[in-house]
Amino acid sequence: MKWLFLFAVIPLVFGASFDYYISTTGNDNNSGNLNSPWLTIERAQQQVLTLKKNNNGLLPGPVNVQFLGGTYYLPKTIQFTKQDSGTASNRVTYAAADKQEVILSGGMRVTNWEKSPNSNIWIAHLPNVDHVRQLWYNGERRVMARSPLMYFESLPTDNANHFVYKAGQVESNYLNLKDVQVVIYHYWTASIHLMSSIDAANRIVYVSNPISGRFQGPASGNRFYIENAFEYLTSQQGFFYFNRQSHLLYYNAFNNENPNQNDVVIPMLTELLNAIGNPQTNDFIEYITLSGLSFQHTDADLSNCFSSTCDGQSASFLDTAVLRLNGANNWEFNQISVGHTGGTGLYLMQGCNDNVILSSHFYDLGAGAVRIGPGINGLTPQPVLLSSHNTLNNSLLEDGGYIYQMGTGVLLQQSTNNIVSNNEIRYFKYTGISAGWTWGYDETSVKSNYIAFNYIHHIGLGVLSDMGCIYTLGRQPGTHLFNNLCHDVVSYGYGGWGYYTDEGSSNITIQNNIVYHTKSAGIHQHYGTNNLFVNNIVAFPAILPCDESNCDEAAVRSSQHAPGSDKGQFSSFTFERNILLITNGTLFFSTNSIGFKNMTMDYNLYWSTTQNPQSLRFPPTQAPTVFSQWQSEGKDVHSIISDPLFVNPQGLDFSDLKPDSPAFKLGFVPISTKNIGPH
Repeated sequence: MKWLFLFAVIPLVFGASFDYYISTTGNDNNSGNLNSPWLTIERAQQQVLTLKKNNNGLLPGPVNVQFLGGTYYLPKTIQFTKQDSGTASNRVTYAAADKQEVILSGGMRVTNWEKSPNSNIWIAHLPNVDHVRQLWYNGERRVMARSPLMYFESLPTDNANHFVYKAGQVESNYLNLKDVQVVIYHYWTASIHLMSSIDAANRIVYVSNPISGRFQGPASGNRFYIENAFEYLTSQQGFFYFNRQSHLLYYNAFNNENPNQNDVVIPMLTELLNAIGNPQTNDFIEYITLSGLSFQHTDADLSNCFSSTCDGQSASFLDTAVLRLNGANNWEFNQISVGHTGGTGLYLMQGCNDNVILSSHFYDLGAGAVRIGPGINGLTPQPVLLSSHNTLNNSLLEDGGYIYQMGTGVLLQQSTNNIVSNNEIRYFKYTGISAGWTWGYDETSVKSNYIAFNYIHHIGLGVLSDMGCIYTLGRQPGTHLFNNLCHDVVSYGYGGWGYYTDEGSSNITIQNNIVYHTKSAGIHQHYGTNNLFVNNIVAFPAILPCDESNCDEAAVRSSQHAPGSDKGQFSSFTFERNILLITNGTLFFSTNSIGFKNMTMDYNLYWSTTQNPQSLRFPPTQAPTVFSQWQSEGKDVHSIISDPLFVNPQGLDFSDLKPDSPAFKLGFVPISTKNIGPH
């Protein structure tokens, strides 16, 4: 009998999978099978440890934990440690069962509303809630009560704690004034401040944390608005306000809305999942799969804003995310969704390697969608802290920046050998993809990132300035931008660019990309060296007027760091076999005194649908010249001015050229868009 018993368990110990189930109606004292599911993921994690304990510390087989359909309101952030790891042959998977809809929510349903007489205002008492910064009504984001967009009169100095408003813009006092927030726009950021007092006689608003005046000017527009103020609640339907003193939540409902008959959710948790390993001690969390799960309803962490400042580029000051991992290797995020957030969606911090995000959806985001690598300027101090070989593929990233308006679709900081491919990225107020995190020519750990076949569109939305569909920083040897499609980049002021190699961007290849309908240049290099622009199409840039001094209305721009700086003097790139097609503006624009003299340019095709070919100007310096003079100086010797003969440029399709296109004689290869974006 003993031998028969051992024979019976051998298939279980070696290679068989272990399947468990979780249900919203389960119980952690159950057995965990389909008919007797558990209630929490923590119970499943405990079972993983038990399996290891009973098998000399090793998993005896793959573990599959399946969530049955429903919404799981999490009481606390899920925590993963090294002990939760799987192995290459025996992964631990947490998945939605049979494609059922599974929501892991950091929120709380708000019920027991009472309607205020003779109005659309509904009120709920929330005695255990400290603040409410976001609210979703039947899955739609509602707006914290706020003023219209306004334009202040002056900001006295950099890092001032006050600004001067215009007459009639600000109330003389506000209910719970020190809970009222002020949002102030800068060039490529927007900062959030708590109001501290109002000097109505001198029209001054004082705030609790400093206001950076460094990037104030036409590109920021002196814009501000006031939010979390009871006084604006009735100004627009869909507004809400939470009184922290009385713990009353007010909602100005749309006509015929009844929150007692609908799903109203407010966030309670800032993060839903943490996997915090330690690369420096080789404590990695590995081989875990999340599949088919939806992560929703997280709070906005404004602690940095209220204690110091929060106007950092790409919301890089945030150290929280819905899903935040450190020292995590070989994770798979397959068909997950992350939405209704107060901050970043997914953050792979230090020492995160060989992770894959596949066929996933990030939407309705407080900041950006996906962030990879530590925010270190320059070389990563220890190689083990570098994040590398991560993949984001076939995913949709959309609708970001609701709290931190400078959130980017994808932010690659100190990370290397990553693949960002076949994604659609849209409706962000700042940049689509940002790669690199070193300003200037200093050494950096970033290299060999592959950004390809992405469809990036409707970026900027007229809110911030100085952005691009794809934005790079610093030296990045081996980084490739291939076969991306970019269109409709609209900045508030200057800087609605397509492909933007910013400060020190060097040794990058930009090839087979298409960009059209940008407010500013389709391509902009803000000093860098040895970049290669080859076989790209820039069509119909400068679609909107820009009336400030730093504007360009051109297809290609080259600029130095600042007036008097010599960094632009060393700027260089090779520009070959590209097509520039313009209607408005000019072909080139430069803020450098040397213009494009450092650039190697040849085999390009230039055309304007509105200008005579003889009137087109080329930029050896800031004083452009005619094409023949430009060629006599050794530039564009084999290039031509001619209609490229696209098959359907009126339909904004630049993938096909007519058989007799002169571009073929220059070696130009048509750029198919069939494989761009998710499939």
